[in-house]
Amino acid sequence: VISTEGTIYFDDVYLDGPLTDEQQKEADKMEEGEGAGQEKPPVEGAVDVMINGGYEELDQEGNPEGLQCFGSWGEYAQVVQDAPHGGENCMQISTTEPKYPWVRHTIRDLMPGAQYQLTFWYKSDNDNFAVKFEFYGDQDTANPFYNQAQTPYYPRTNEWTKATYTVTVPRRADEMQIYMRNFASTGT
Repeated sequence: VISTEGTIYFDDVYLDGPLTDEQQKEADKMEEGEGAGQEKPPVEGAVDVMINGGYEELDQEGNPEGLQCFGSWGEYAQVVQDAPHGGENCMQISTTEPKYPWVRHTIRDLMPGAQYQLTFWYKSDNDNFAVKFEFYGDQDTANPFYNQAQTPYYPRTNEWTKATYTVTVPRRADEMQIYMRNFASTGT
């Protein structure tokens, strides 16, 4: 029997970039050969362009400023103070239904063709969640959607675990939407 339940927690989400050639070489080493399978360090000297990645900036209702979610806040996603990785808050995404809830970070004014490194901390009672990237450009057109990418699914863990992923912004895109997504087809 496949369960449709699952809960994931995210905290300390960073998007470093655009990466210089030297920073990209270091990131590539970590993904291939020398550093394959090892935890990647933050990109030294890169600029964090993520908005509210620590979930510390809240509006009057206690929801994270500048972010969107599947459904309404509190339905599937909410800020909690339940043992965050850093700061006072973390994001909890939960479902008991066959739905795919998410929290979306929108990053604008990216450098087309550049590479960025996403770093985040998570813990999860299911192994069916991933991070999805959607890229947009030509905002004056009827359909600005350009391309998408997705990380592999991350393993279940009861302890805060660091994950990193390097993504290349397509040459015609200048906006990226990052979905911290719970696919929840397995869980407790």
